Amino acid sequence: MADPTPTNPSPISVAEAPKSPQATGDLAISHFGRIAPIYDATSGGASRELARYLVDLIDKPISQTSIVLDNAAGTGQVTQEFLRWVRKYDPVTGKSPMPQTMFVVDGSDGMISTAKIQTREVMTELNLDRDYITKVNFRILKGEDLHEFKKNTFWYSFTNAGLLFFGDPVKGATEIFRTLKPGLSTIAVITTWKRLSYIDIINEAQWFFDNTLPQFKIPIADEWFTREKLFTTMVAGGLLNVEVHSTTVHYAFETHRELVDGLINLLPKLMESLDSDSKHIFRNALSWVVQKYEKIIERDGKRLVGLEMEAWVGTGRKFKAS
Repeated sequence: MADPTPTNPSPISVAEAPKSPQATGDLAISHFGRIAPIYDATSGGASRELARYLVDLIDKPISQTSIVLDNAAGTGQVTQEFLRWVRKYDPVTGKSPMPQTMFVVDGSDGMISTAKIQTREVMTELNLDRDYITKVNFRILKGEDLHEFKKNTFWYSFTNAGLLFFGDPVKGATEIFRTLKPGLSTIAVITTWKRLSYIDIINEAQWFFDNTLPQFKIPIADEWFTREKLFTTMVAGGLLNVEVHSTTVHYAFETHRELVDGLINLLPKLMESLDSDSKHIFRNALSWVVQKYEKIIERDGKRLVGLEMEAWVGTGRKFKAS
């Protein structure tokens, strides 16, 4: 069954772009809070696919004394994928050791509310007992100020596609380093986007439809699409042995039509400005462009139609207590 059509899940508009770093962070928190209930439906599964990849990066098996941070967690996708991994890891018992505690943290109360609902739904789906439920905790905290946590706390620290929206990304990286536990098996994992293919696809469709239209943009500085920006920010925060690589995920839906619908939903202001005939013409142009780039993929045993996306994945360590 297709996801419900979002009412207005558009990215933060260029016109809304704030003047100060702090305002940038606050605007992002406000925006993501508004779209929290429909965030997963609008992301085409790309951020969840990335979350699953991140969980696979850490050394196994994990310790029962470990503490996990899902930072700038959004709807809690990293935590939910961590729980799925825990449940299926041991083929004999059906589960692996659960961390001592998992913290799901985001600056948006809307995102945390949604994360609570979705995480509990996953726990029910996986038939996890009360012992698991009590180990997952939720906090409303900005990533630049993790003041509730002592230094040297987390064995595994994940910040999935969040750091680039912080008002002060270096301060955010510093907090990640401060709260990371030192050790050879502990790790901080931070991601940003390398390529959001739907941007070029929408712009190509716009050009065919009306080449005088302003290009579709999202309010992310171009430098954040580079490896160097993530690397230097992590190093500036104090993280050691920093490595950055790329991985491919997919913005995908069950059908071509739903994929096009997903892209249309990123353009509420444009669509509102068009009459019904123009909307039909633009949709046809977008559909034609999408067909050139779409791929058939499999996810969770389902056949989906999707577009390739690329993410930067940074890993960092801490070897001495700070």
